[in-house]
Amino acid sequence: MVRKWGFVVRAVGGLSVGRIRGIMHVGTEKTRQNVTPQYEGKSMSVGEGLENIEINATPEDLDEDGFVSLWNIASTTVEGDQEKTRALASAFLGFLCKKECDFVVVSTSGAEYLDQWFEKDNKILYAWKPDSEMVDVVAQHAEVPFIAFKSFMENQKFKSTANYSPRRIDRVEWFENKWNVG
Repeated sequence: MVRKWGFVVRAVGGLSVGRIRGIMHVGTEKTRQNVTPQYEGKSMSVGEGLENIEINATPEDLDEDGFVSLWNIASTTVEGDQEKTRALASAFLGFLCKKECDFVVVSTSGAEYLDQWFEKDNKILYAWKPDSEMVDVVAQHAEVPFIAFKSFMENQKFKSTANYSPRRIDRVEWFENKWNVG
């Protein structure tokens, strides 16, 4: 195991560390939204407009091994609506953290980017409300195997309208010990 920004490099779902490295993207070239959008008007409340959703991803967003960013899953699920994408990505992050999901993967360059951001501003870990731009940054770098993700969300009874707000210490623990770098 190798530690980088507290992340542990280890196998994911039976994949070896070398295999994880081989499947990761450099940076965020596959994310639809690489810049943080500015929203006008009122901010969304938790779960607003997210009733009766079905978690989806497009084949174009999946890499050859079935990995996709949380941001792209959220965007596809809400048909590209930026406010709803952020709100759903916020719920994904909070839920996955509370459930201690251990198959989130970040590229080496993504981990370095998040590490540098955290050194400047620790809100990257602490500000995951639906109106926070920090959600965009984290969700664009967090990748999951889509089929396992969808199954996990169903089995753990994810509700898109619920407020999942993990404690700060739990967020740090999740990043340091559950995320995988490759």
